[in-house]
Amino acid sequence: MRGYLLGLAIGALGFSSTFAADAPQHATVHVGDGTLDGSFLQPYNNAWFYTAKLPDGQVRPEGIWTDHMQWATVDGRQVLMRLQAITFLNGLSSSTINVFDPKTLAPISTEKHNIDGTVFKRTFNGSHVTSVTLKSPSDTATPNAAELSEPVYDFNGGLYGILLAALPMKAGFSGSLPAVADFNDVLSVESFHVLRQESVRAGSHGMIRAWVVESAKPGNYTMTFWITKKPPYIIRLVYDDFANKRLLTWDML
Repeated sequence: MRGYLLGLAIGALGFSSTFAADAPQHATVHVGDGTLDGSFLQPYNNAWFYTAKLPDGQVRPEGIWTDHMQWATVDGRQVLMRLQAITFLNGLSSSTINVFDPKTLAPISTEKHNIDGTVFKRTFNGSHVTSVTLKSPSDTATPNAAELSEPVYDFNGGLYGILLAALPMKAGFSGSLPAVADFNDVLSVESFHVLRQESVRAGSHGMIRAWVVESAKPGNYTMTFWITKKPPYIIRLVYDDFANKRLLTWDML
């Protein structure tokens, strides 16, 4: 499955339904063009119960997925660092660390610790991307370097929900943004569509209002997010995995 994940509470988690009333209806987004604005982002902690629904209707619990975001400093520059991790019911675990610019959401680095012990690292400098897979955290190898046709977001490396949360929120707003593929250093165009606002259950926060935002590759998958403009931003995710005939769901605890 690609990536590692991902309402508005009345009161502490409230937000304005008039946000981005003048947003365009369609946009081809480019890194740094101002369409995605992360200036509202703040540190948070969140967790979801992760399940898989199989073709026979059986719902299988998979584990607990956690999400932590904090301020950090890289080369004297203030950035945001996001750590996502899952512990599966069989005791195995994996994690992803994303470091990115807090205003533009341009990626700086990604580090994935996989359940088989391997580590995938990627760095970004505009359109220049490097990546390497290590056999263990102590392994060393020379990264592969690629020059893409334009700067990209790390949508597939775990930032998809946060990137979508930084969109102007208006029902009907749709478009695409440039990204890099999961593990290949090639350009990948990712779609988005803001569908509507609705109430959704947000675990201990109760029922809250959220934007429903969809990103899909026809015939492959559809991801549907319930997103707010207040921490913890990503309330719920449903991933319809057509290729493997599974419906994956992240429900906030």
